[in-house]
Amino acid sequence: MIGPRELGITAKSFFDLVFRTAAEEGQNAASRLAGMASSRKDRNRTQLDGRNRMGEMIQVRRPDGKTCPAYLVDPKTANAPGFVCIQEYWGLNDQIKKTADRFAEAGYRALVPDLYRGKVAKAADEAAHMMSNLNFPDAAEQDIRGALQHLKQRSKKKVAVGGFCMGGALTLLAALRVPEMDAGACFYGLPPVDPAEFKKIKIPLICHFANQDDWCTPAKVNELENSRCIATMQSTPS
Repeated sequence: MIGPRELGITAKSFFDLVFRTAAEEGQNAASRLAGMASSRKDRNRTQLDGRNRMGEMIQVRRPDGKTCPAYLVDPKTANAPGFVCIQEYWGLNDQIKKTADRFAEAGYRALVPDLYRGKVAKAADEAAHMMSNLNFPDAAEQDIRGALQHLKQRSKKKVAVGGFCMGGALTLLAALRVPEMDAGACFYGLPPVDPAEFKKIKIPLICHFANQDDWCTPAKVNELENSRCIATMQSTPS
């Protein structure tokens, strides 16, 4: 099994980073992060959509030869480890871009594939509809894998995948379907696969779920944990 040490970083620095990101993930975090960003004047930023961002939109080549738009943020250091950040069901919105910015600040080359191709939901029912229309296997095997390959072509360091809600489910699916993936961080979310499939996962994972949840139920999470593919499992009251 590949450990965090083989990612080119310590286990503590990797887990500290994903814990901090999870703790501040959500719509309320966006305003706090914006305030933090505006106070730092030493960043080389690119204007995107009329707002300050550290990164830029690029086109990533998928394994099938098609392209996927993605938000890329480079850190200040060369040959940095990579992190493919997967969106929630809202789409590639400002909050997810700011999350990628924070990974770059921590020393990672961060890349967020735009799974909805420019569409961003404004209401929960719209987001749920967009998620229901997403081809999960294609998103994992083509968009996410293409993003991973893009980062690996630019650095000899390892690349991890992490996501929130829908992105968490896709992180686990990618762990099953993307051979280039070195580690994963799932912040809730389970893919629609047979739980027995999780035993095939060989890379280290850190996963976060709630003790009370009618989507990722404790029973389903137990099936994942019992597959023994998890490096760390965190459950929190909700």
